[in-house]
Amino acid sequence: MKTLCLLFLLAFINGFSQVVPFQRSYGGTNDDLANSLLSLGNNGYLIFGTTSNFNSERTDLTLLRINSDGTTQWANRYGGDQNETAEHVELTSDGGFILLANTTSFGAGNSDLLVIKTDQNGQVEWSRTFGGLSDDFSACVKQVQTGGYIIAGRTQSFGQGGDDAYLVRIDADGNILWSNAYGTVNNERFYYIDNAQNNEFIITGIENTSSTLNYDALVIRIDANGSIISNNSFGDRGGRFNDASDCIRATSDGGYAFSGHYQSYGAGGLDLAITKVDALGRIEWARVFGNNRDERAWDFQIDKFNNYILSGYTTGFGNGGNEALAIRINRNGIPQWTKTYGGTANEEFNECIINEDSIVFVGYTRSMGAGGSDIYIVKTDSLGTYPNGCQVSQTNLIRNSRITPQIRTVNQTRTNLNLRTLSSNISLTGVSILLSNINTTNPCQQPTPVTLIDFSIYKEDNNSFLNWQTSNEINTKEFIIERSLDGIKFDSIGFTLAINKGQKNTNYNYIIPIINNESSYYRLKILDFDGYMEYSNIVYMYNENENFNIYPTSFTNNIDIKTITKNINPILIQIVNSNGVELYKETHSNGNSIQINTEQWPLGIFIVRIVNIDGKNEFIKKIVKN
Repeated sequence: MKTLCLLFLLAFINGFSQVVPFQRSYGGTNDDLANSLLSLGNNGYLIFGTTSNFNSERTDLTLLRINSDGTTQWANRYGGDQNETAEHVELTSDGGFILLANTTSFGAGNSDLLVIKTDQNGQVEWSRTFGGLSDDFSACVKQVQTGGYIIAGRTQSFGQGGDDAYLVRIDADGNILWSNAYGTVNNERFYYIDNAQNNEFIITGIENTSSTLNYDALVIRIDANGSIISNNSFGDRGGRFNDASDCIRATSDGGYAFSGHYQSYGAGGLDLAITKVDALGRIEWARVFGNNRDERAWDFQIDKFNNYILSGYTTGFGNGGNEALAIRINRNGIPQWTKTYGGTANEEFNECIINEDSIVFVGYTRSMGAGGSDIYIVKTDSLGTYPNGCQVSQTNLIRNSRITPQIRTVNQTRTNLNLRTLSSNISLTGVSILLSNINTTNPCQQPTPVTLIDFSIYKEDNNSFLNWQTSNEINTKEFIIERSLDGIKFDSIGFTLAINKGQKNTNYNYIIPIINNESSYYRLKILDFDGYMEYSNIVYMYNENENFNIYPTSFTNNIDIKTITKNINPILIQIVNSNGVELYKETHSNGNSIQINTEQWPLGIFIVRIVNIDGKNEFIKKIVKN
């Protein structure tokens, strides 16, 4: 009896702890994009997006229900004779769904807010448009704790001028309870709304700090009737940079957190940002993550341990273009892991959800699928990983910085629009999409089988010669040669088609003319026919006329500096961080190889300056610790 009980207990534990990660794309030969995602418990997931696959001249809405393993249950599309674009989906208390979109097919103006209520099978129960005679756009919808729904967006039909932030409160049948515009003579937009304590709402977006086009992150708290309780902006306050918030979540302590990007702080470009604010409106902590290019968090979720999962994109690492990005931080904003996902083209995550033992991300991919952009969904374990063969990279290069954004009170005018917002009942029917019309790919099924035995470079006359040897070529498409001047940013300079001899060893070579005697870094991007790829190690070719060689430029614990100039004078080596703080300064005899220990250095970008004591030669190089 004890043995039987033990076996039952083990079966019970295994049954509820097994995670089946997957990576899939869904779509046709034109463009498909996933904007929003719902978890349906053990019944899978619901994806809401936009498609142009049924008419290349317009876009429709698509609603896709999949099982927990990514297989498709059903799919519907909704639209008129012009364009509809998806924004957000929420589960309703009756088990159906509320869909929020924008439309140019229906309504009073050029663009109106579109709300569709469906049952659990995606069949339309009612649909309405809201707006004025000009352009109005939706962004987020939430079911209200006391019943009905609240919609956030922006309007050009009403308010103080330009874009004004826009709220519409409706009952369970889509009838307007109230609507308000919030703004100044400049531009304001709402991007996300969440239920807060005491039947209040917190809303986030952007607002212009001045007459310039630059903007700050905006957070407004309102009561159940839309009256402003608090109204703050976060940023540099000077209007010189762009700081934005794309998502906001109420926290269990009565405060809130919001994510987006800061340009005012960080490493450069747009840096992914998250800010935690307490119940009294004081900043508890704020962090930015990024490099000198662009990162942004479109969404985040909070797990039961108060860890934060951020999802978005980065342009700074890996395969080129945008890569889908996920970061987990703890309750104090300390990063726990950072990972990128995708193939050789562009990917982004637009939303994520957290389950008991897994994380699910949704967005779009241009690396995988049937053509154009396809819906992209990735299910991982709780650490953001999935089986070997899927394209995921642990990204340690994104440095994080603790920052203190400036916070100020914003004086905005609330305009009551109860008698001005136009609402229209429309006849909209969901059309079932044949599953045979949805191309589904699983890029995790065929990992790159090729083995790279050797990869090297040598110089002869005015050419560099890349040589590599492979074995186990089965599904390999091509080898893309990439070149970099700094060892960080690589660009494609050519390719060689794979021969695919199976288990036999295969030799390749590629000739590169030397231009302007520039020293360069090279690597191979190995691409499969199914779109999966991986990188080789990096090789370096330096010009014999160069005075110094630094390797690696992307380092962890040590850097090596070799002086190769014929000048016999001593040299001075000085290394500073991106803020100009000196970390190393020593004089060395010329002609030596010097190794510098960097274990105690923080992550980030550093500048190496090497100069002969006589001042005749100076060498400057950027390096990165990751």
